[in-house]
Amino acid sequence: MEVLDNGISLMDRVLEPEVMDSLEEVIEYDSMDFTEVNSAFARSAAVLGPVFGNVLDAGTGTARIPIALCAMSPH
Repeated sequence: MEVLDNGISLMDRVLEPEVMDSLEEVIEYDSMDFTEVNSAFARSAAVLGPVFGNVLDAGTGTARIPIALCAMSPH
């Protein structure tokens, strides 16, 4: 992961090779530990995003990143 002079982290995105089709696959995906990459993304988004207000998470994941963002700035 590259960090710019302004503290923004640039990450290589690795796309998942397949779509989750079953409940078992969703549970398995959700049990994986993405804490480091999610936290880095949330910190970068917090630097770029608004200080307050509403943010729409248009992703299709398990909402770990919006939860991390909310924890960083509960206002």
